[in-house]
Amino acid sequence: MFIKTIKSVYTRPEWSSGNALCTESVTNHLILVNMVKEEEEASASQASVLAVLASNENGLSNEDLMKRTTGMDVKARGEAVNVLLSSGKIEMLPGHTSGAFILRLRKGTQIADATHEEQLVSSNALCTESVTNHLILVNMVKEEEEASASQASVLAVLASNENGLSNEDLMKRTTGMDVKARGEAVNVLLSSGKIEMLPGHTSGAFILRLRKGTQIADATHEEQLIYSLIEESGKKGIWIRDIRDRTGLSQTQMRKVLKVLEQRKLVKSIKAVGTTKKCYMLYDMVADESLTGGTFYSDQQLDSQFVETLAHICVAMLQIIEKALQSKRKLSEDNHKNDPSAAREFAFVRSTEVAQFIREKGVCRVQLSVVDIESILSVALLDGFIERRADGMYRALTAKMTRCAPSLCPCIHCPIQADCKPGHIISPQNCEYFVTWLGW
Repeated sequence: MFIKTIKSVYTRPEWSSGNALCTESVTNHLILVNMVKEEEEASASQASVLAVLASNENGLSNEDLMKRTTGMDVKARGEAVNVLLSSGKIEMLPGHTSGAFILRLRKGTQIADATHEEQLVSSNALCTESVTNHLILVNMVKEEEEASASQASVLAVLASNENGLSNEDLMKRTTGMDVKARGEAVNVLLSSGKIEMLPGHTSGAFILRLRKGTQIADATHEEQLIYSLIEESGKKGIWIRDIRDRTGLSQTQMRKVLKVLEQRKLVKSIKAVGTTKKCYMLYDMVADESLTGGTFYSDQQLDSQFVETLAHICVAMLQIIEKALQSKRKLSEDNHKNDPSAAREFAFVRSTEVAQFIREKGVCRVQLSVVDIESILSVALLDGFIERRADGMYRALTAKMTRCAPSLCPCIHCPIQADCKPGHIISPQNCEYFVTWLGW
């Protein structure tokens, strides 16, 4: 009875169902463990394949991959490669021989919903385009470096020749340079404004030289050429005929260009003093005195009255005693009464002192330089009012009254000449003034 009871307990239906559920749970757990284990092994295999391919940028063939992963199961390796291919982490490219292929880390773009063949074609196309672009870029860089070297050589040669070189001379100085490369270098340097082309001494010839002047914005070649010549001439300007001869332009074309430059207030024309020559210079340039005549010219005419007035002032400074400023001549004569030579030497004045005197007195509104004062003193020297020593110092001369000999006869000024007759009380025989004059 007891045995039956126990048997009936262990053979209840609900207990049989519980055992079945427990067995199923254990089975599922074992399956899950195996799946995790397989996943870990698969991940390890994929990681190994990725590591091997990462160390070989150009990829590996299947044979080389097998040699690099000898510790990996063939099946595991195959599955790892398939997973990496399907995930797009690696790509398969055609090998060098028929039927061979290369596995490498993906460098191209993964196409969505593309077959392996479509992705392979796209990868090859991208690879080919990339290589082509790379080669083009390499060639461009190489050509750019060669062009830069050619330009540098041309610039170096022209830098050592300040006045420029003709095309023939440039070819002789750059014999190791290709003709085409030289021509392209010259064209680039001309267009960039680093060098300029000027007319040569013979018809059709030209000179290349480093640009010295200013580059005008929006200017034609002729305008830039003429402007450069005018700028180079400086404050002395350049004659219009010289512009025509050096540029080789026609009279009409040259005048048209000059008119444009004048309208833009880049250059101006000026006539030289005493001539009808028309010269051109930069608009803001102050003309040289050789063109304007200097301080003493007004409207291209010498202001003779101004010069004469200044000459008298300069002489007066040298000979007249001023209340505020004692004359050096008078002072030296008073201090050296017994030594005329010393008094004469100490009476000389420098031109700088004369210029300072004129500035202090404010007798002239025009700012006069020492050179201007020396020009005025030269006029006074030629007129005989002053003298100049070898060291450039000046001294006023004493004015002397000169009379002809008959005018010195006492009879002319005698108040009783009407009563003076030979044999009379008042006669030439007993005139003491007449005797003195004859003795002279």
